Amino acid sequence: MKRSLSLSLVTLFAASGALLGGCAEGDSSSSVSTVPSASTPALAVPEATQDGATNEAPRPAAPRPQLAKTATMRLAVNDIREAVQAAEAIVRRENGDVLQQNETTGEAPSATLQARIPADRLDAAITAFRALGRVDNVNVQAEDVARQLTDLQARLSNLERTERALQSILDRATKVEDVLKITERLSSTREQIEQLKAEQLNLRTRVAYSTITLQFQPQILGETALPAFAPELETAWRQSSQSVLLLVRGLLVVGVWVLAYSPLFLILIGGGYGLLRYQNRSTQRRDRQPPQQPQP
Repeated sequence: MKRSLSLSLVTLFAASGALLGGCAEGDSSSSVSTVPSASTPALAVPEATQDGATNEAPRPAAPRPQLAKTATMRLAVNDIREAVQAAEAIVRRENGDVLQQNETTGEAPSATLQARIPADRLDAAITAFRALGRVDNVNVQAEDVARQLTDLQARLSNLERTERALQSILDRATKVEDVLKITERLSSTREQIEQLKAEQLNLRTRVAYSTITLQFQPQILGETALPAFAPELETAWRQSSQSVLLLVRGLLVVGVWVLAYSPLFLILIGGGYGLLRYQNRSTQRRDRQPPQQPQP
């Protein structure tokens, strides 16, 4: 009796121990599965903001436009020499440089001045040039060279990596033939790098400095500005002149066609004239014949 009771107690303790161990394993396994270990990389989950949107990585900003500006102005002035000197003073005042200057004398004197001015001072310089005389024409053009600069930088980076790789190979080369080939390739790569750097510098200079060309011509004494309706008259004159030219051209085309068919017209006219004369002669002969007497 006591032995069976002790066996029952041992069996009960063993079953309860197994049950408690299973629960402990379940808890430990669930806790392990929910907490990532140090060796297992955790997945990056975007954090939610207050309004429910996720924080994404900021997109790279678009490159700013790199504008290379060129301008031309045509001015009518009283004294060309004084106007050129005043324009040179304006260029120096705006921290620019005179690139080219040409003057012609005679019955129709004129002058041309080409200058390079910092891009941020171009508008101020144009305003100052307007005060030199009557402005007949102003033209400002801008070219965005940002894509060209980006392309040049990418090509330059690739060539520089190629140069470093060739230099590394050259340092380890032992054969004379290999050294000569690598040296030739290295020299060609270096030449391409220098060319790309020169192009890059030229584009950056065009962006930093704008080029303006001034054309000076004498202003006729007593010359006044055209009235407001002058553009309408100019348009009417141009349209009427074009209409007259079209009419003259049409008449010339018709004349060419008539000249080409003139032999056929002459034949038809000659044939008609001959037939008409033949009919007239026949009529005259019938009129000259005496009337026949009726037979008894």
